[in-house]
Amino acid sequence: MHAHVAVERQKNSSSPPAFQGKFIRIHFNVQGKLAGCDIETYLLEKSRITFQQEVRRVKSSFLPVLIKLTVLFQVERSYHIFYQMMQKAVPDLKKVCHLSDDIYDYHYVSQGKTSVPSIDDNEDLEFTHDAFSILHFSEEETFNIYKCVAAVMHMGELKFKQKGREEQCEPDDPDRAAKVGDLLGCDPEAMMKAYCKPKIRVGTEWVTKGQNIDQSTQSVAGIARGVYDRYEETFLACPAKQCNCPYESGSSASWWRSATSPWSTPP
Repeated sequence: MHAHVAVERQKNSSSPPAFQGKFIRIHFNVQGKLAGCDIETYLLEKSRITFQQEVRRVKSSFLPVLIKLTVLFQVERSYHIFYQMMQKAVPDLKKVCHLSDDIYDYHYVSQGKTSVPSIDDNEDLEFTHDAFSILHFSEEETFNIYKCVAAVMHMGELKFKQKGREEQCEPDDPDRAAKVGDLLGCDPEAMMKAYCKPKIRVGTEWVTKGQNIDQSTQSVAGIARGVYDRYEETFLACPAKQCNCPYESGSSASWWRSATSPWSTPP
């Protein structure tokens, strides 16, 4: 077995490097000879999808009174595509994805740094959108990708309320759930019910488990990370089928890097 981590550095020095991992499983036959292998691609640092480190200032207490030292911790930013989608380079994008003009309306992606002086998110959105066309994505496929990314942003705004005196919660603010349902193509009522009362398997039977507000909120965060992770995996697999040699040198490779770079975090 062999684990390989590919590091793609972006032009932002405000956060630690991001990783896209590959797990390579090698198969041998009964004679001990190489029989084949399979590769699993996965996203590291998935916690950044729903949480980023905030600015923290810590004053040292072990130095003399006359010397004051303030330590400023590095601030994280989530994946670039979230901030690109808040720009105006693609007409009607925010309308289709039910996005406002304020990144701080979306808790999942606004806890840390939301902009970087060395990065032009509007220009990068143009490159990203053009890359979809170069890689032969249809307009419907392109906007479906945007919708899934926007759904992750909206999932951070799903609300729950306590159900009377019970230790269970129920959905609150159905309009927010309706936006997520529309973007993902699912029934918002069934989705919220699954968060509040998920079904778990006990032996050979399925039972309904009641959850409180904190448990339901954590469930939403887990699903949001899963949606982004699985869709990124599907997204990265598509160009390999649609392009002849996407990894070779030349324009194809250049556009391939342009298309995949928004899905990585700044170093």
